[in-house]
Parts: sequence; C-alpha cells; structure tokens
Amino acid sequence: MLVTSRVWLNLPEEWGLPIEGCPSGRRNPGQRLDYESVLLFTACARRVYPEFSLSDELESVTAICRLVQGMPLCIELAAAWLGVLPAKEIAQQLDLKFLTSSSRGISERHRSAEAVFDASWRMLRTDEADALMRLSVFKGAFDREAAQKIAGATLPILASLMEKSLIRRGEGDAYTIHELLRQYAYDQLAARGDADAVHEAHLDHYVQLTSNPDSRIHGEKQTVWLDRLERDQDNLRSAISYALEHVRPEVHDLGLRLGASIWEFWLMRGHITEGRQWARPAAGDHAGNRQRRARAATQGAGYLAWIQGDSDRAEALHHEGLAIRQQIGDKAGMGGSLSNLGIIAWSRGDFAAARTYYERALAARREANYTLGVASVLTNLALLMQDQGSYDEAIDFAQQAWANFKVLDDLQGMVHVLYNMGSMHQDRGHMVQAIQTYEQSLELARRLGDQRVIGGLLLNLGVVRLRLGNTQQSMLDFHESQAIMTRLGDKRHLALVQRGMAELALHEGRLHDALPLAEESLSFLRQPKGDVDLGAALVIKGDILLALDPGRGAVKTLQEALDILVKVKKPTPIAEALLSLGEALRRQGQQQRALRLLDVAEEIVRRYGLLIPKRPPAVESAIAPGYRSGTDLEAVTLDTLLEAIQAAVYAERLTSVGQDRT
Repeated sequence: MLVTSRVWLNLPEEWGLPIEGCPSGRRNPGQRLDYESVLLFTACARRVYPEFSLSDELESVTAICRLVQGMPLCIELAAAWLGVLPAKEIAQQLDLKFLTSSSRGISERHRSAEAVFDASWRMLRTDEADALMRLSVFKGAFDREAAQKIAGATLPILASLMEKSLIRRGEGDAYTIHELLRQYAYDQLAARGDADAVHEAHLDHYVQLTSNPDSRIHGEKQTVWLDRLERDQDNLRSAISYALEHVRPEVHDLGLRLGASIWEFWLMRGHITEGRQWARPAAGDHAGNRQRRARAATQGAGYLAWIQGDSDRAEALHHEGLAIRQQIGDKAGMGGSLSNLGIIAWSRGDFAAARTYYERALAARREANYTLGVASVLTNLALLMQDQGSYDEAIDFAQQAWANFKVLDDLQGMVHVLYNMGSMHQDRGHMVQAIQTYEQSLELARRLGDQRVIGGLLLNLGVVRLRLGNTQQSMLDFHESQAIMTRLGDKRHLALVQRGMAELALHEGRLHDALPLAEESLSFLRQPKGDVDLGAALVIKGDILLALDPGRGAVKTLQEALDILVKVKKPTPIAEALLSLGEALRRQGQQQRALRLLDVAEEIVRRYGLLIPKRPPAVESAIAPGYRSGTDLEAVTLDTLLEAIQAAVYAERLTSVGQDRT
C-alpha cells in the first residue's frame, strides 16, 4: 500500500473582523455627495421630511455624520429630528442625550444611543468598566503608557476592551474611543464622583510629558515631538481647560506650566489664535509659581499677541514678565523678556532701543550659559543689523547663531538663519542667491511643519520672483502664503502679502487693482508707530499713484515714506524711495530737485553694494551715465545725507540735499 505524507492544518474557531462606521468624508468634503453615511442620512431624512435637499444641507449633514463617526443607528436617530429642526441645529446640539427617538416602529434597545451602550455596559467586568470610565477623560487618541498611568488599564484589559469593540487601535501605538461611547463612560465616571481625581491625573501626565520643552521642541527629534503634540492636541486642550477653570491654585498652576511648555508648538504648527485664547487666562492674576507665570505671560501670551498685531498688549506682558524674572534671579528668563521687548522696539522702527534690549538679553543668557537662548538673540541681532545696512555685522551674527543651532541640531533655528540670510541677499539685490537660500529654508520648514515660517518664506519668494519677472509663480506664492496666514490669523504677514500683491498688480499694469491692495496693506501697517514695512508699503502706493497720475498725490505719499525710512535707516528701501520720489519730481519738471535725490540714491547704492532691481516700466528712472547734478557726495556721511533729506522732505527744500557737509 502506498502511504502519502499529510500535514494537518489547525484553524482557529473564529476570528474578529473590525467593523467601522460608514465613511463620512473629510472636514471639507467639497462636492462629494456619495459617502455611505451621507447617503444613509439622506434616505432617513426623506422619510421624515420629504422636501429635504442634500445640496442645501451638505456641510451640516457631513458634520453630523462625522460627529457620530458614521455609526448607522446614530445617523438614523439624528435624521429623525429633521421633522423638528434643520440639519445645522442638529449638528450644533448633537450629543449622546440628544440621540433618541419615540417612534413606535423602533425596538426598545434601539430607541437611543444610550440604550445601546447600556446593553454593552452591563456585559463588562468590574475592572473593564472601571478602566473604560477612566479612559473617558481622554479627548482623542491615547497611548498604552497613558492608559496604564491614568486609567490603570493594563494590556489584558485593553485587549479585552478591543475585543468587545469598545476601544479601537489607531495609528502607531495610539488607541481611541468612539466619541459617543466616551460621553457615556464619562457620565458613569461623573456619577461615581471620581471625575476630578482622574482629570488631575490626566493633567499631571501631560505636564510631565511636556516638561523641559527646549530639549524636545528644539532637540534633535524636533519633528517627531511636534507630530506627537499634534496628535495629542485634543488632550492638551482638555487638560489646560480643566486646569484654568479650576479654583484650586495648585491645579491652576499646573495649567500655567502646561501652557508655558507648549506655546511654541502652537506657534510653529499654526495654532496662533487658539494659543492666544489659552495663553490669555494663563497670563492672568491667579496665584501660582511666579517663574512659571512669567514664562507663560511673556513667551506665550506676549509673543502670540505681537504676531497678531497687538504690540501694546505684548509689550505690557513682556515688561511684567521681566520684572518678575528680575525678582527671582532668572537670568535665562530675563533674556527672553528682553529679547521680546527688542523685537517690539524693532517692529516700531526704534533700532537704538532694540539693540540695547538685545545686548542686555545676550549678556543675561550668556551668564546663564543658555546656548539656545544665545543663538536666538544672535539671530535677532543679525536682523537688526541688516535693517540698518550693516550687512557685514549682520552676517557675522547670523553665522554665530548658525554655529550654535548646528551644535544643538535645532532645525527650527537653522530654518530661521537661512530665512534671514535669504532676506540679506534680497536686500542687496542678489535675487538668484535669495531664491536659492529661501528654497533651502522652505524645504527644512516643511519638514518641521512650521506654518508661519512657510507662509513667510512663500511671501518673500513671491516678492523676489516678481522682481525677476516671474509673475505667474509670484502670484502662486502670494496666494499660498495668504491662505496660510489667513488660517493662522497673522495680520502683519497678511498685510505684507497684500503689499506684495499690490506690487504685482502694478507690474502687470492692473493699476485699479493695485491701489485698493496697497490701501488694505497700509490700513494695518499704520498701527505701529512707524517701521520699515510701513515705509516700503508707502513706496509701492506712491509708485501706483505715479503710474496713475504723476501729480501731488504720488509726491506726498513718497515724502511720507521717505520720512519714515530715513528714521529707521535701512538703505535699500531708502534708495528705492529716493528713486521713486526723484522720478515723480522729474515728471513734474523739477529737474534740479529730482537730480539731487537721484544722486543721493546712487550714492547709497554705491556705498552699500546694493543691486536695486529694475523699477516697474511706469516708474523707471531717467538716470543715465553722466546725467548727474554735479554734487560730490562721497565725503558726506550717510547720517548727514539722511538728516538733510528728512529736513527737506516736508519743507520742500530739496535743493539743500548733499550741500551741508558738516
């Protein structure tokens, strides 16, 4: 007999297939009308409200389906309310208690979402129910370590809850609970009287997790950490909200610590408006650790307020923080307050005050041996020197900052240094080098996910490409930057984008589009006491007016621009303003006055090695070799030139420019 060899295969008796809710689309579904959850809602809706129109209610219907995470029963229960309420109000009121029905055709256990959860809850062991109640304090995803620490949920308990489809495995090591089930479990926790204790354990976990932010947000695993905070953002919101609403000082203080540790995450990942909402109460008058409060007030609320244009509020917060830090001897913290006050002074065009603040900040941080803080102040000093035309000094500060950031492997710092180096190339008219440096910085910024920096780099790339004549790509850069800055609520950068779009419209000859854009930009930029951005925006408006009608409007606007720019002493925009004003005067037939201004512009360009880009066709200068006023300016200091310009602009004694050599 022939015997064949056989291998027996042991099959499991059963296996689990995870069942998800119906697909419900993204937060912005566009024109998609065919998601299963949306189709189910529509079918249920028309049973109770035959006139229901999906196209009119698509946004609200998608929101409802997303809130119930595609659960078919909950979709049916929500749609049943359409006989009483419009879809928009259903979406606003939707929660566990709302999802009920009194229809006679529905079985008792399906009359509400709560009844469904009741049936499942009764089947849980005591340890499973206890763990699920504690896990309900999490908003969004949580990992195994947090589940063990806060809820006492061991690995076997997590496995059992997953088997019963009460929790789900997310990306990586994350777990989630269906939002409606979370609400149900939280109600059980609150009824038992344990909610505060679990909330405090949840808060303490995230305070410890985010402590020592410099080593994480600025460390070698910077992007990994920022991604982790992005994933945990709902839990961070919940923890801070609980702490800041709590009456016990020690709990409130934990909220201050948490806000102080993550404000740079809000900044870098584009949650600026939300960050200000949380930082504002954190900078209030509650009792707590003074050093933590100082950090939260200055580094968080103050900086975010400045970004959104509230410089007076920012200044008050930074002065408050500086006073507290001086009292407690926090040198590194004093450096932060002083540096931020320097930024505000710089934004107002008070360069002397800015330098004083920065030098004090640098000394304090060096005394504290705070390498990251030293690099940050050096970066600010580089920008300050750039704005005063001291490019050699600016580059030296930038290179020192780069060396420190490189040692720390700090991606954000390196992004900022490259950003600033690109700006220096741009200021000197080296447009090709500027594009190369900006693109290098943009690549790193996209890796980092720093939305504000990405938006700023796109703005600058748009300006540079415009100067090189690439108007199509320039427009794309401006629009992408505008979308980012609108989402962030960064009003200052939005004003600068509008200024760039105004210049683009001018180059393309769309003068009646250009003027409103310039006015919108100026409406915000006029809020500070006067700075280089305001002056540059006035130059663009003057160019537009000059192209429309070379009359008094252009001259007056350019005189105002020059008065501001002379005070801040930034060579490039001063030279551009002089060229435009000289051209305006020349067109009015005031040849000698025009030539003296054009001479000064040429002298500034020569002294600083600037490459002023070609002006728009409508305002090209008539300067030609040998076409000069004959005034020797080489022996005149820049300050003397600027003082003469400033004295002459409003008095219209422009013939004196370049003659006073004292």
